[in-house]
Amino acid sequence: MTVPAGVEADFVSPRARGEYVAISAALFLAWFAWSTQAMLAVVLAQEGFEPAMIGLIIGIGIIPSQIATLTAGRLMARTRPLAVAITGFALMLAGHVALEWVREMWVPLFAARLVQGAGQGLGVTAMMVACQRRLTDRRMVYFFGMFTSMLSLPNVIGPPVAELYLEGIGTDGLFLVTGLPIVVAIALLLRPVGHETPPPARAAQGPGYLALITHPGTRMVHLLTVAAGFLWGFVPAFLALLLLQRGLPAWSFFSVMTVTLFGSRFGLLAGVHALPRHVVVAGGMALYGLAYLLLWATPALWATIAAAIAFGLGHSTAFPILSVWSSMRFPSAERGRAVALAQLLFSGGSGMAPLAGGALIQIFGLSNLLAAMGLVPLALGGLILLRRRDRA
Repeated sequence: MTVPAGVEADFVSPRARGEYVAISAALFLAWFAWSTQAMLAVVLAQEGFEPAMIGLIIGIGIIPSQIATLTAGRLMARTRPLAVAITGFALMLAGHVALEWVREMWVPLFAARLVQGAGQGLGVTAMMVACQRRLTDRRMVYFFGMFTSMLSLPNVIGPPVAELYLEGIGTDGLFLVTGLPIVVAIALLLRPVGHETPPPARAAQGPGYLALITHPGTRMVHLLTVAAGFLWGFVPAFLALLLLQRGLPAWSFFSVMTVTLFGSRFGLLAGVHALPRHVVVAGGMALYGLAYLLLWATPALWATIAAAIAFGLGHSTAFPILSVWSSMRFPSAERGRAVALAQLLFSGGSGMAPLAGGALIQIFGLSNLLAAMGLVPLALGGLILLRRRDRA
C-alpha cells in the first residue's frame, strides 16, 4: 500500500506512523476499562455504601492523579515516555482488578482508587508525550486531536458494556473481565517502547513548572485550559440532573455531543489546523459559550440538541490546540513537563467543576450559573482575539 506523501510528512518516520496507530489503540483499550467504572457507583450502592461515601471513594483518585501528572514530566526527562505509560497502565490494572475483592471494605477501596488515580495520571500524560514525539508540526493538532479522542470514545461503549454485564451476570468477575483491555493495551506498547531512544544522562529537561506557569506568552493559554476543563467537567457532573429536571432524554445531549465530537475530530480539524491557533481557540470558546446559553435560554428539545452540537464542536477544536500550544515551542525531547502541565490544568479545571459548580448552584441557582458559563467563555474568546498573541 502506498502512503500519500502528505501523510508521510505528518510523522517523524514510517515506523512512527505505525506506532501512532498502536499507541492510539492502546489508549482506547486502557480508557475503555477506565470508562466501565461509571458502574462503580452502582456496585458500591449494592454493597450498602451511602451516597456520600460513594462520592468520596470515586472522587479520591483525583489527588494522586494530579501528583502523578506532575511527576510524569520529571520521569520522562529521564526515561522513555512509553515506559512511564506502561507503569501507569500497570497501576491502573492493579487498582481496577483489586476492586473485585475489596469492594466491601472502605479502607482497601480507598487504596485501590488511589493506585488507579496515580496510574491514570502517569498513563495519560506519558501517552500524550509519546504521541507528540511521533508527529511532525505539519498537522500535529489534527493527528493529536484524533489521538486524544481515544480518551472520550470509550465512554460511548464502556459503561453500556459494564451495565449489560451487571444485568446479565452480576458483580462477580466484573472487574476481572473489564480489566482485560488494559492487559492488551500494555502488550501493544511493548514493541514501540523498545524503539524509543532513552534520553541522555544529562538531557535538557526544559524549563521547570514555575517557569512554564509564569511565562508571559502562555499565561492566557493556561487560563483558557483551566476554563475548558471546567466547562467540560460540568457536563458529566450536572447535565444529567438538568435533563432529568426538564424531562428530556439523556441522548438529547450526551449522545448528540459524542457523535459531534468524533465526527468533527475526524473532519473539522483537518480544515482548521492551518488557521492561527488563537482564532481556532477563540472559536472553540465561543461554541462552548453558545452551548451553555442555549441550555439557559430554553428547555426545549431542539435547543438541547443544538447545545450538544455546539459543545461537541467547541471541545473538538479548543482542547487539542490548548493541549499542544505551550509545548510546541520546545524541542520534542523537552516537552514532557509542558504537556504534563497542560494535562494538570485541564484535569484540575474538570475536577473543580463538581465542587465549585455545586456550591455556585446553591448560591445563584442553576439557571443563573448556566448564563454565566455562557458569557465567560465568550469573553475569554474575545480577549484572546484582542491580544492576538501566538508565542508557541
